[in-house]
Amino acid sequence: MRLPLSDEAVSEVIGTVLVVALVVIFASISAAFIFGSIGEQEEMKVVCISGTANSNGTATFTVQGGGDLPRVENITARYSDGSSEKIFNSRPSAGDSATTGRVVTGERVILVGSFDDNTQQMIYDGRF
Repeated sequence: MRLPLSDEAVSEVIGTVLVVALVVIFASISAAFIFGSIGEQEEMKVVCISGTANSNGTATFTVQGGGDLPRVENITARYSDGSSEKIFNSRPSAGDSATTGRVVTGERVILVGSFDDNTQQMIYDGRF
């Protein structure tokens, strides 16, 4: 005896596939909205600086170059205790050097560049 073919099983499979497809579409639209609303990341600026410890406990920083060096307006040294000092007051050029005004032996020093687009970025991080 032969049973009549039923289209009900095919309909359930197609329905399940359609529901899964809709969930995936809604999830991707939601993710695009959420991640798109976070905002754009600022581009990383490239400025190369080297630092060396001096025998008197200070540190000397030398500007090596970098593609964004012409955009640097000044460079500030920030110390572990929260204090800071500008060590390059005007637009530095490759080869310029500056020495900290305090002893930094055993201390972390971070150099922050201020750029002509009113942004700041860490350009050096070292411990002496």
